[in-house]
Amino acid sequence: MPAPISTSGRERRQGATRAEKRAANRRRLLDAALKVFSERGYHGATVEEIAAESGLSNGALYYNFRNKEDLFLALFDQRIEARIAAVEASFGGSDPGRGEDQVRAVAREGVRDIDDPREWAMFFEFVAHAARTPGFRREFRKRSRRLRRAFGEALVRQGTELELPPQEAALAITALTHGLAVQRITDPAAVSDELLGQLVVYLLRGMDAARGG
Repeated sequence: MPAPISTSGRERRQGATRAEKRAANRRRLLDAALKVFSERGYHGATVEEIAAESGLSNGALYYNFRNKEDLFLALFDQRIEARIAAVEASFGGSDPGRGEDQVRAVAREGVRDIDDPREWAMFFEFVAHAARTPGFRREFRKRSRRLRRAFGEALVRQGTELELPPQEAALAITALTHGLAVQRITDPAAVSDELLGQLVVYLLRGMDAARGG
């Protein structure tokens, strides 16, 4: 006869089930928020629309997120985590001789992101909302700096010689990426898949030459 499940064992399993359900609901809400924000914009979207799109109640949304801005920020966190993971995966080796190839790989990944309209519609919404909202701007700045730090550290690990401090080099590359994103969204034929990577390589070579001079 099997031994009875202890009360503490049942409680642990119930706790795990609740945590799994909450995580699943959170994913549903974030997927719904991405769709609604992309279609309606941050200010046009409502909590009720997002909850309805997810198939969950308003109460379930507020159980997982404080408000619409908290939900918006969670989407930004997803974007930052994905970009950091891409940088770390592309610079995962330890061969300094592959530095330029790896820079190009990261750049190609960034260009593919540009081709996802939702990705960049959301990003420019983040920027616009940060410009108008001091509290959100602080959160935006923290996450943006974290991404640049990851990229700068990756460049250093690969032995890339930089005239600028690593995070300033990362800032320049980020600005170049965002500028090309605007051009690719509005004039796709003007920005080839390889252009960003090549420009970043030229930038890094220029810094290396300046350092040597």
